[in-house]
Amino acid sequence: MSFFVKSFILASGLLLNLVLPAGAEELPIIAESTRNRAYSGFSSTVRGDIRTVGMAGATVGLGDTFIAATDNPAGLAMTMNTGDFNLTTNWVRDSAVQQWGNPVQSSNFGVALSPYPWGFSLGYSTPFSEGQFYRTAAGTTALMELEIQEYRAAFARVFSDNRLAVGVSLGFGRATARFSPENDLFVWQNSAYSFTPSLGAMYKLPNRVLLGISYRFPVRYDGTIGAKTPGLGDFFQPFITPGRLGLGAGWIPNRFFRMDFSVFVIGSTPEAGFLSNQLRTVGSSITLQPRIGAAYDFLEFNEFRATAFAGSYYEPARIQDAPNRIHVTMGIETKPWIFTVGTGADFAWHYRNFLVTAGLDLIRTMQKLELVPVPWQPPRGGIFPRPTGLSDEGLARPLAKVWNPKGPEINPIQVGLDLPNAIEKRVRKAGKDLKRLSGNLLKSLPGIKKEPVDQPKTQPKRNQKTKSTTKP
Repeated sequence: MSFFVKSFILASGLLLNLVLPAGAEELPIIAESTRNRAYSGFSSTVRGDIRTVGMAGATVGLGDTFIAATDNPAGLAMTMNTGDFNLTTNWVRDSAVQQWGNPVQSSNFGVALSPYPWGFSLGYSTPFSEGQFYRTAAGTTALMELEIQEYRAAFARVFSDNRLAVGVSLGFGRATARFSPENDLFVWQNSAYSFTPSLGAMYKLPNRVLLGISYRFPVRYDGTIGAKTPGLGDFFQPFITPGRLGLGAGWIPNRFFRMDFSVFVIGSTPEAGFLSNQLRTVGSSITLQPRIGAAYDFLEFNEFRATAFAGSYYEPARIQDAPNRIHVTMGIETKPWIFTVGTGADFAWHYRNFLVTAGLDLIRTMQKLELVPVPWQPPRGGIFPRPTGLSDEGLARPLAKVWNPKGPEINPIQVGLDLPNAIEKRVRKAGKDLKRLSGNLLKSLPGIKKEPVDQPKTQPKRNQKTKSTTKP
């Protein structure tokens, strides 16, 4: 396994040398003294966990994780197996947006459950962020930051004998602009709020070919009029995010392999200007973005699993005078025992998103602690299992041609409701085990006086004659 990790890191380092800009950059200057155009609150690059980034964000035809379901919520009921938990942060360096030494940050946190025939998810994300120090026309240096945060809930259901799934995602977003002058403790900040709904559907063809479609409605965050900032008038302006139509074709032949080809049609935002130069338009026309990606579990044992990801996508420039780019993505994720260790990358010209993860697999940890039940496990695939053979084992119920469970069905909602009692019982059991262990340890130490054990007194039975030992 170390061979694959070392090879990936070496390849990442070589690609870094190709895309890393050379030389230090001067602080950008905002020439206009007054801002009068809206901001674009959309990023055209892929963000998410190692799986999503490694697969180039090709998810419309799969939707089988919390992050993937944000593009097509229908996957919550069709393709997700029991549940998913995600916590990730991306630090993206993009010279087309801001200086290389100032990465753009985005975060995701969420949980998803799939109690047949339903699917649910609840989470938080920052789909857009931007910010660094700029100089204004008046000579003021200030940290200018833009960010959109979304709190999102989604639900889905399968219909027509598990051939069709429909999903709805309801989001509540907050767009925030901050202006922080250098060497000044005062921060100018203003926020605007809006609803961010999206819809999705998925249809299953023979041999588990999945057709997906999704649409996220355009959103405008108004109401950001605020105080006049020093050196730049009317800094607080609306945020505009375009509408996005997604079309995808996914294929899940078995639990080891899956792939997807997705195309996103992203609406125009001709009234939006770039942060450092509002004369540079952002999204002046509709753009088309194709993505392709695959995932393969090449190692599967009882206490160890490893998955490789690969993909690519074409990013048409939405910022005026910025180049179109072809991205190459990759990733590898291992799960030894209850841990998760992995790395992923997205490379393009003057662009890098490099992710590293190391933590606990929350669901597997709870299973080991006997807090949640362990579902039936099919025979392990071993080394390089066949990726294209059709098999129902280990897949979500709507994907199985014939549903024949070999163990008790697990309702994730009921498991969640029973979790507090399970934790209480586990804590009590751990306390008793610790008390017994400490008692045995004390008894085994030399010089520790052993307390005599009181023997229970025997009482004579009633109406029983006692024999006399005295001779007459």
